[in-house]
Amino acid sequence: MFHAKGTYIVRTLIRPSHNHRRNQRLQARRRRIGRRLKYVKENDLAHGQWSRWCSESIGMDRKTADKFIVVFDELGGDDSTSSQIGISALYEIATLPPEERTREHTLKSGETKTPDEMTVRELREVKAALKEERERCERERQAREKAEMVRDTLESIGGQTPRVVKL
Repeated sequence: MFHAKGTYIVRTLIRPSHNHRRNQRLQARRRRIGRRLKYVKENDLAHGQWSRWCSESIGMDRKTADKFIVVFDELGGDDSTSSQIGISALYEIATLPPEERTREHTLKSGETKTPDEMTVRELREVKAALKEERERCERERQAREKAEMVRDTLESIGGQTPRVVKL
């Protein structure tokens, strides 16, 4: 059972419009964490000490710390990304190509959303679709190059009479 203060805290957490200042502080805190972790990793630790330092000094696993750094590197000064998004979703957004971070995407369900409106699962779905599209374009490019090479070869031997080669 909540006492009055606990109920008030829960209400403020689920009503972000009334808690704009808190959201701004949370967003700034994430940027500071990423910036500080990056500094420690690059300047204060010898090679191979990062994982151990994360677990022993700050009680965080290396992968989570790396996510904070990627979010800082890719979205550090971007105040447009909602402060209510968790670090895993922010990491997924940060690892999208920059041009894909703000545009709308159509999901398998038919819904159209921007990355900051998506769940982690939806972000991964979008990333997989983008990867598949890039791979398809690359295969098509390679097929075109191969077809051009064959065409050029055929054109270069076009006026010659066929020769029979005996084995």
